Amino acid sequence: MPVVPVHDAATLRDAGRSPATPFAVLLADGSELGVSGLLRVLPGKRIVAEAQWHGQRVLAKLFVADGSARHWAQEKKGILALQQAALETPALLLAESLPRGGHVLLSTFLSDAESLAEHWIEVEGLPAGNPAALEVLRPAFALLGRMHAKGLVQDDLHFGNFLQAAGQWFVIDGDAVREVSPGQPLDEKTAVTNLAILLTQLPIAWNAHLTPLLEVYHAAGGRVFSCHTAQDERLVREVERVRAWRLKDYLGKAGRECTLFKALRGVLRFSVLRRTRAAVLEPLLETLDHAIS
Repeated sequence: MPVVPVHDAATLRDAGRSPATPFAVLLADGSELGVSGLLRVLPGKRIVAEAQWHGQRVLAKLFVADGSARHWAQEKKGILALQQAALETPALLLAESLPRGGHVLLSTFLSDAESLAEHWIEVEGLPAGNPAALEVLRPAFALLGRMHAKGLVQDDLHFGNFLQAAGQWFVIDGDAVREVSPGQPLDEKTAVTNLAILLTQLPIAWNAHLTPLLEVYHAAGGRVFSCHTAQDERLVREVERVRAWRLKDYLGKAGRECTLFKALRGVLRFSVLRRTRAAVLEPLLETLDHAIS
């Protein structure tokens, strides 16, 4: 059998965006975490992967940056807050420091999970307010309503942070979860600000079709918005503000190397590709004259 390399935080930092799998990581009790597949890599900072731990399939988050303790602690705190509030989230199995620097967090692996983002792709071409599209969106607004009823916010609300597995919906990404008023409903201002983040994941055409989603949010425990809910000026203003911020953030990322984009800089060429399409587009750019002819 081939020898599986054992990595620590330092070697994983040096491995960049694509550390070769499989590999192992030594844990504090002397056992090894066997990493089999990468799910997300923030180079030099964090690795999210599928792994084996004591014969169990787990989701592993490896915090490998020198200052990883803060992010690891926030992730742990967010998951525990969701569990305390009885929100569905993958169970926390292990959260500890690694022997040679860095930290690890293990949680239950959701087999055959699909994100809301994947479900949305199937209906995003439908007209705004279409019943089939509303049906896809309702679980996220119900979960957010329950979070707000328990005094929690999720500062990175996007469709990829809601997962469906075995017919049940889960909230993930504890790093972005904050306790504002534990066990008590959020104040109106905080609720509006957080709800707007989720609403801006939708195209502008949906602005006139938000009432059914706000009703689901409210029925689950979220704040009620007066003035015909969807036309509430406070919410509309906040949606516009967040949408403008998201556009500015997106444009700022579009010219540099990041998770979303791959930037290729040279003396004769500067190009930026969406990372998910890089494998298709890079060969084309290398033979562009031939392709044009």
